Amino acid sequence: MGGDHSAVYFNIKNDSLGPYLFDPNGSYNPYKKLENGHGQRGSGFLFSGEFANLNDFIAYQENPEGESKDKLESEWFPYKVKMVSLPVTDEEIVVLKNAAIALDDGDEEPGAFSCAEWSSKLLQHIEPDMDTYTLPNSLWAAVVEIRKRRLEEKDTAR
Repeated sequence: MGGDHSAVYFNIKNDSLGPYLFDPNGSYNPYKKLENGHGQRGSGFLFSGEFANLNDFIAYQENPEGESKDKLESEWFPYKVKMVSLPVTDEEIVVLKNAAIALDDGDEEPGAFSCAEWSSKLLQHIEPDMDTYTLPNSLWAAVVEIRKRRLEEKDTAR
């Protein structure tokens, strides 16, 4: 996802813990549903299961004070959120999950405004030649190009 913030959302077939939302250095707090609305996000940035609700995340990014709306019907949202679906193999999606867990459990904490950098670090586990980006829109543009390349490679392989 891109726009004003970068995050990576993914789901793994037959994984009862998913879906997953890798939201580095974000302020989205799905745990507010817990403890009478006062659940704390903490320092981690990997959410799973009910806390990785894509509709809620998009609604929050578009308007942190607004109500949740279903915005999944197109790839462009008029506010802040842009999404691109990256074709991945079953093996790559497992690599993403394991890398997201390792990054979340690691000692290094993301600095301010480092969402694109950390999302880049995650995606580099399946795209090792990808640069590390510091701006969400730059990362989004790079992922769009990777998507085009992967789709072309898939067509050529047929």
